[in-house]
Amino acid sequence: MATTGGAESFPTLQMPKAASLAAASVRRRIVRGELKEGDALPPESELMKQFGISRPTLREALRILEAEGLLVVRRGARGGARVTSPDPAVVATYAGLLLEFNRTEVSDVLSAQAVLEVGAVQRLAEHGSRDAIARLEGLLDEEEAALGDTEKFSAVAATFHAALIELCGSQTLAMMGGMLSKIIFTHGHVVAAVQPPTPGRPPAWQTKSNEVHRALLEHIKARDADAGVKLWTAHCRANRRATLAEVPNNTVLDLFD
Repeated sequence: MATTGGAESFPTLQMPKAASLAAASVRRRIVRGELKEGDALPPESELMKQFGISRPTLREALRILEAEGLLVVRRGARGGARVTSPDPAVVATYAGLLLEFNRTEVSDVLSAQAVLEVGAVQRLAEHGSRDAIARLEGLLDEEEAALGDTEKFSAVAATFHAALIELCGSQTLAMMGGMLSKIIFTHGHVVAAVQPPTPGRPPAWQTKSNEVHRALLEHIKARDADAGVKLWTAHCRANRRATLAEVPNNTVLDLFD
């Protein structure tokens, strides 16, 4: 802090731009549920009067909210701004871009996914709903039916892993898992593509994977969180070792290049 005449002076305050303040006001009403999906905002002339701002400033505010996925803005005589629900895919895409930009290694993403999955397993075993358990059981039936079809089996197995997070009852974990899901699925396809065929019978890794998934579901049904966490921690560690042995430890950028 600078000094003036022996006394400390205060730093200059940066005032928020009018467009940011207007966007914040609308955003607050949307997240509080005062404005619901499909609701139309007042015409531009009315919004300009309410906020006391110019047309360019208002349009900048609307662009901010549109970029956040909170509004859809259509130009023209019948245009206008309408409220829309935030799209998790937008968050996932942006997160993926950040990981690509930072040259994040796939091994780092797999480790983070494992942390989320193990936490989800504990929650499911402690208080997973009947619907969640039924959904996981259905995926395991699909997985068993896909044994021998590497591409299909890999896709269903990846869906099972993602569903553990999605169904665990935590919106925060589900959102974080969704941010990584595209990377995990893409990496799974890369690994599946290099697996050697085994004519006449399913590969051992598929059979083993299905058995472990079945055992996990039994622990969840029995409400045995400790056993479920122990099993899934070992399974995620083994998966990570095996997949990185098959495919070099590339960065996230390499997957989408």
